[in-house]
Amino acid sequence: MVVSCLSSGATAAQDPSSFEARAEYLYRRMDQGGVPSRMLIAMLGDQYPETRVLAVRTVATSADPGRALLLSRYARDLDLRVRYEVMIAAGRLGPAGRDIAFVGLGDIIARVRQAAAWAACHGGDDALQPLMQRMAAEGDIGVRATALANLWRFGEAPWEGYADSATQSDHAQLRLSLI
Repeated sequence: MVVSCLSSGATAAQDPSSFEARAEYLYRRMDQGGVPSRMLIAMLGDQYPETRVLAVRTVATSADPGRALLLSRYARDLDLRVRYEVMIAAGRLGPAGRDIAFVGLGDIIARVRQAAAWAACHGGDDALQPLMQRMAAEGDIGVRATALANLWRFGEAPWEGYADSATQSDHAQLRLSLI
């Protein structure tokens, strides 16, 4: 019985149209130093969201600012897991990922916006003012708390005033995010 389960799993991995085969390819290419852009572009339309998630993760492993355009295309994916991973990758790009992060701040899913707030905090000092304007209108406390907890990443930008005003918040989560 165990043998039949194992053999069916091995067969699925051999099928080039299976998710397992795609994942195996992506992991192998990550170990070898990266996936060619043409393959990542082809995977934009992959039927498996998990494949698209892994494709975005491969982009995030190199933190190559030249891949920002590719990430912006993945940011429009219908699957929230893909968009979430795009925001993490955008944060790894630093200032080159700032525009992608600000697109993510407009997502309908709070988890994606939360990752976008984290990414925006990696976008350089110029991102502070627009981020705080967006956070003033943000309805989800978790998204706002993530932005506040990462204000220190702005370094020389005058972020202390935003942190000070949050200490007066009625929301304990916002106050705790500053600790």
